[in-house]
Amino acid sequence: MYAVETDFHNLIAKDDFDAALAEGFTSMEAITRTACATVQNYLYQRYRIRSEFDKMGDDRNAHLVMIVCDIALYILFSSLPGRLSEDDIRTTRYNAAIRWLENVAAGKIGAGIPSLTDPVPGGTNPETDPEYFAGIRFESDPKLQNNY
Repeated sequence: MYAVETDFHNLIAKDDFDAALAEGFTSMEAITRTACATVQNYLYQRYRIRSEFDKMGDDRNAHLVMIVCDIALYILFSSLPGRLSEDDIRTTRYNAAIRWLENVAAGKIGAGIPSLTDPVPGGTNPETDPEYFAGIRFESDPKLQNNY
């Protein structure tokens, strides 16, 4: 798993984390998988996100770990009745994480992970690397309106 329990303790007190898990109806592994899927859905068109999620320990991008943890904690606390409000720290951090993901997906800021246009690490064959082709997009300029 990309985010482990000690990563969550950087963002929330261990006692609060354990209490929320005890009240919850799901496993932290399932919540973390959902958070990773959320991040992947935003970034897969520009970045080699699957290979980033395969990394462990200090090889991981620290900011991306924090984003995954913020989303996972929001999912955890939103599953508990009456635990979240609009001004809650979990809601604020979740909204900030989603804004960051939207900006990265739009190309306004970088994510600090290899993009699909970077050379494939280790000399991997682009034809066999599933992420190499995942970022191809077809776009065109807006239709011109020539009214005379």
